[in-house]
Amino acid sequence: MHDYQAYGLTVRSPFRLPELRELDQTVTEPDVAICSETLEPAQAETSPAKSERWIDAEPGRCRFTYEEVGTFLIIGGERVLVDPVSPDITSTLVFRRLLEGQALGVLCHQRGDLVLHGSAVDFGGNAVVFLGNSGAGKSTTAAACYDAGYPLLDDDVVVIRFSDGAPKVVAGVPQLKLEPETAVALGIEAVTGTEVDSFSGKAFHRTQSAGGCGAVPLSRCYILSDGDTVAVEPVPARQRLVELVLSTYTAGLLSDTDAATRNFEACSSVVKHVSVTRLIRPRRLDILPTLVRCVVSDLDTDSE
Repeated sequence: MHDYQAYGLTVRSPFRLPELRELDQTVTEPDVAICSETLEPAQAETSPAKSERWIDAEPGRCRFTYEEVGTFLIIGGERVLVDPVSPDITSTLVFRRLLEGQALGVLCHQRGDLVLHGSAVDFGGNAVVFLGNSGAGKSTTAAACYDAGYPLLDDDVVVIRFSDGAPKVVAGVPQLKLEPETAVALGIEAVTGTEVDSFSGKAFHRTQSAGGCGAVPLSRCYILSDGDTVAVEPVPARQRLVELVLSTYTAGLLSDTDAATRNFEACSSVVKHVSVTRLIRPRRLDILPTLVRCVVSDLDTDSE
């Protein structure tokens, strides 16, 4: 057994998960137990339109099946049962990413956290989350910030936990998911060979300064948008909440898990506490340093 820390939780797993932070000491009672068990696959009739994946969910339980990987069952925010298609698949990157990202993301959702699809970076003790549609450049923007010396909190699954009503980002998986050409342009050495994700074709890089294991107060949410120049623009008040709801990682599960109201309230709380603005930039790698400077300058306005 291996003990890790992710999303502010201690995790015990029979599988090696080298992307997570391994604990130096054995935990008596971990927050999360991952176990290998024979499972019935998720039912196809309740699945989304993705042919290789099936999902069924209810309050406190979520099962998803990938036909080339296996079945995962998340229960009560405490257990993840896994039935891999073969013993060999458990050592692959695609298996680990599904377990570390999707499964633990759903588990945090079950525990009452707000889970967003985005990337989060620590700017001197202030967490910044980059949001946007698929392909908007969330990982690329986070990678540029990391390359400039700002620690990565998470890339893809961002977990927000509320402490005394204030939202905080808890550090997740210290790994960037990048297009190979982006990694080369930024001088970031990406994992190659068998460690390329067979689903996305992207390479992965484990970050060295991952912002520790704690929770960082959320300072800003940026919605990434295309434009001719780098700029920060306000988002209309009504649209801020809409943008957060649309960025919910577990959006497809909210109805089945009776969590729509809770998720709406969590997004509303973020909007009340945190500035939600639009970060506009051209889709060019050469402007990334300028983009990072723009974010830093915008954050500095909070301290003036």
